[in-house]
Amino acid sequence: MRDEGDGNLLLIFSFAHSPSSGGSMNPVRTLGPAVAAGNYKAMWIYLVAPTLGALAGAAIYTSVKLTGDEGDPPRQARSFRR
Repeated sequence: MRDEGDGNLLLIFSFAHSPSSGGSMNPVRTLGPAVAAGNYKAMWIYLVAPTLGALAGAAIYTSVKLTGDEGDPPRQARSFRR
């Protein structure tokens, strides 16, 4: 069921957003022709955005997950087998 949802989302993005924005969901489909044509005008976004996204994700993870106030330690799980 999950695969169908992902495919539908890609279909919506490709039909709705690609013609209006000119962007592509696969950066290689944009970077390859840009390098071949020597058009480096909008290439920066495909290089900077993943780095900024990774840094933002790491900062959010650090602020949410690594708070230092852990509270009670987790109890040891018991197995049904003894």
